[in-house]
Amino acid sequence: KSLLGTLQQRIIGGKEVEPYSLKYQASIQYNNGHYCGGTLIHAQWVASAAHCWRPRPASLNANVQPVSLPSASALPLSGGSVCTVSGWGVTQIYSYHLSPELRAVDVEIIPNCQSFYYWRITENMVCAGSPNGGKDSCQGDSGGPLVCNGNFEGIVSWGVSCANPSYPGVYTKVRNYISWIEYMINSDSSN
Repeated sequence: KSLLGTLQQRIIGGKEVEPYSLKYQASIQYNNGHYCGGTLIHAQWVASAAHCWRPRPASLNANVQPVSLPSASALPLSGGSVCTVSGWGVTQIYSYHLSPELRAVDVEIIPNCQSFYYWRITENMVCAGSPNGGKDSCQGDSGGPLVCNGNFEGIVSWGVSCANPSYPGVYTKVRNYISWIEYMINSDSSN
């Protein structure tokens, strides 16, 4: 079940991930092909961008496990904190070819990113990227996870271009939805 929200689907500058090392990473498929990324937060729940919804529960095993959610009382992420974004999206700007392999890249939390986007950033968003550019999520990574200190902190949402130092990636701020996420998981009778 999908939980969350996109201007542009959006891993540039990353590397191939060791198979099964990101046990929480989901590929939401449409017509037998990758459509969006997602993050397994419970056996019955994958968090993704709103346009990525597909009704299909996961089968947990040694290689498929939910990600840790941040606590509602966790300290805010500070600027410069290093996080990892992962997905099967394009690996070059202006490319239409999705990666056949899961890839990941480390990005930094960018504070005060309202100035990059002319104050379109809300309290429910967090920005991440590289001050020098060259590292970012991109088309096809939409809905995938931003993981910081082992916790699921963001959902790939939107941005302008990819890997551009003037426009960091914008993510849905998961910690602002923790109470709602826990309510949805706990109220689902199929758990």
